[in-house]
Amino acid sequence: MNIVLLSTAIEDKLFSSLNEQGKAPNPSGQNFYLRLFASLEKVGEVNAYSLVGYTDSLNSVDPRFHYLFPPKGKLARLGFANKIARLLLEENEKKKIDVIFYDSLNLTIAKAIKTISKSKKIKLIAVCTDDPHNISYAPKYYAPLCLRTNRYADGYFCLTEGLNRLFNLSKKPHYLQMGIVDNPVQTGSPLNKPYLYFGGALFEKDGVGDLVDAFLEVKPEMDLFIAGHGPMDQELAKKNEKSLHFLGQISKEEHLRYVSHAFAVINPRRYNASLDEVSVPSKVLEYIALCPRVVSTLSTPIKKAYGDDIIWLEGGTNNKDALKSFFERLSSLSPSTGMAQKRIIADLGIEATATHLKQFIERVL
Repeated sequence: MNIVLLSTAIEDKLFSSLNEQGKAPNPSGQNFYLRLFASLEKVGEVNAYSLVGYTDSLNSVDPRFHYLFPPKGKLARLGFANKIARLLLEENEKKKIDVIFYDSLNLTIAKAIKTISKSKKIKLIAVCTDDPHNISYAPKYYAPLCLRTNRYADGYFCLTEGLNRLFNLSKKPHYLQMGIVDNPVQTGSPLNKPYLYFGGALFEKDGVGDLVDAFLEVKPEMDLFIAGHGPMDQELAKKNEKSLHFLGQISKEEHLRYVSHAFAVINPRRYNASLDEVSVPSKVLEYIALCPRVVSTLSTPIKKAYGDDIIWLEGGTNNKDALKSFFERLSSLSPSTGMAQKRIIADLGIEATATHLKQFIERVL
């Protein structure tokens, strides 16, 4: 089977290099699409075509990755979407492409898919990872245009039923899976003592301020390490102290080491009911796969799947008090069974995802 993945993801080595230069974007989408690539390569032959708008030069380490550099300006990007469509249709003439999985949230990609759909030569699967209304700093026209442009897919791979209802108005074939997780890897601990860890986007709305304030008020007998990037960078750097450590943006490898060996990893994001319907925090899925003790605010899909194997924070729109309660009982927590960690690999691991996607592709074809 010949598969194309059309997204904005780049190879890990290149992403790490750009990260060191301060040029890399938010790693959340990057990690998801690399996991999707790893799953699809167990289904068939995969080539990744990736739009990269934050640098104009990348040399592939893996020859299966092909980088495309969009020009600036709306009209230029529209022409570029047509160029992408021509490129893939030409590739299809050389070697039949069975299916294209594509990032539904990227307008240039979605417009290219619309053009490809007119040829009726390649099956197209939209990958729906979020509600376009939730994308930060997007212009007003973005969400309705995004939903309208994605009507041309032949199938939909959605993280939630809410996303399927939003994107898949024609009730075409769809597959639901709330995320993809990596298999745990053996790494050495970054520290020689127990610690707490949070890694992710640094926004007040994500509860990072609640986490820091609760920690500094309780001052538990365990250090807290925070990594990531966002508007709170400078504020967190000023709060560095003996037991609170702000690491800044670290490499994926270092992040995974911190997660894997933490006494507990924490997701302090404030609960949002409308977001809960269409979004699954990929950070929490990654945490569950790598660390036996996960502390998180409510995610209904994750709680339904893994229940009380997670330590749930009952904080609503302000989690400070719930986090304080957790820190106060830190020393009395019972040992974790790690049951969720075992189950999530069987449910959402690379191999399990490959099996499910193969069956889904066969339905679409």
